[in-house]
Amino acid sequence: MKKIIVLFIFIVLTTTLSSCQNQKEMFTISYFDYMYTYIGINLYVTEEQYDEYEKEIRTIFETYHQLTTSYDPLPETSPFLNNIYSINENKYQRLEINEALYDVLVLAKEFQTLTDDYFNIMLGTPVKIWKSLISNTPEDIAVADNIYIHQYAEEPVNQSGVVVELDNESLTVSLNNNEITYELSELVYELEVSDEQFQNTQRQIEALTKEEPSMLLESENGQYFITFEAEDQTIDLGAFSKGYAVNLVKNYLVDKGVEYFSINAGSSSISVGKNYNRPDQDEIFIVSLTDPRYSQGIFSKYYGVIHLKDTSIATSGNFEQYTLYEGVRYHHIISPQDYYPVNEYYALTIVGGDAGLLDALSTALFVMDIDSLEKFMNQYQESLGIQVVAYLQDGSIRKFTNDLYFEDKIS
Repeated sequence: MKKIIVLFIFIVLTTTLSSCQNQKEMFTISYFDYMYTYIGINLYVTEEQYDEYEKEIRTIFETYHQLTTSYDPLPETSPFLNNIYSINENKYQRLEINEALYDVLVLAKEFQTLTDDYFNIMLGTPVKIWKSLISNTPEDIAVADNIYIHQYAEEPVNQSGVVVELDNESLTVSLNNNEITYELSELVYELEVSDEQFQNTQRQIEALTKEEPSMLLESENGQYFITFEAEDQTIDLGAFSKGYAVNLVKNYLVDKGVEYFSINAGSSSISVGKNYNRPDQDEIFIVSLTDPRYSQGIFSKYYGVIHLKDTSIATSGNFEQYTLYEGVRYHHIISPQDYYPVNEYYALTIVGGDAGLLDALSTALFVMDIDSLEKFMNQYQESLGIQVVAYLQDGSIRKFTNDLYFEDKIS
């Protein structure tokens, strides 16, 4: 009888433990080492599923980080043949690459054709030049720095000047040959790059040849090759590779039957399933869109709110990677025609099913003028399954949407 009781207790305990292991809960995955951004993923799964899924998700992001980076060579222990860095270092040579990288590059070329070259991954050199200017913007204010004053005592100023005096409580700025003193506690400002830095950047951009680079991709007997020919240019997969990896992770989770998840790769590429925490609101995610005009810390505001479920979203804007010069924002999203940053929009948000496509299109559409954007959407919106909210420099919003919920916060 005692053995039976012990056996019964063992069975009950085993059943209880098994049910705990099979009970779903929300898990969070955080990566800081891939795609040069913070990647956050939430999954509503069992503990056993989490262990399995996290390994595959990590492999995906690690793989495409190594293959598509233009900043670092492959690690010595890497199983891959070449990456974007080594391709840029070995121009005019036929290099063997892995199928995974080949597929990314083939897709990038297809998107370049689709967008009439507005999306172009072979502009790495001018992008790097503008990013260098951005990184050289002063972080701490000092005398002789260029400064852009947004407002003082809650009143708009919107002028550039030069700091002539500075202490812990106030600063004096030369504006239009007049020296004006401001209390720091009432001042909203940003530092600008110097005249010398900006002019040096202009010289570097103007010195680049406008030749058309050549990227030949070949597949032979299960092997894959690239020949990249360019005098000045380099390949930069940038946000596209991040969106591509996000899409692979999303597809993996959907194939595994995961309904409740979110993938956030920086603020520019997001993919979501259903929101477990909003059962009474149709399980949607509510996403606020930052207003680039008011994106400085406590100065931050939103220009709109959208609702998402079982979809992806990408945003391009002039408010995260930028510097100021004479009140104008210079960022890293450049025109393929003249290599200068484009300021048709403050921000452009695109919603659809494929995160890789969205990252490519958000870049391409951001550098189109509004007429070209409208023409593109009229031609491809339905076939590509995309919806766009464009926030123009004049403060207006143009929507190319059908069933997307968008709440305008500035009208």
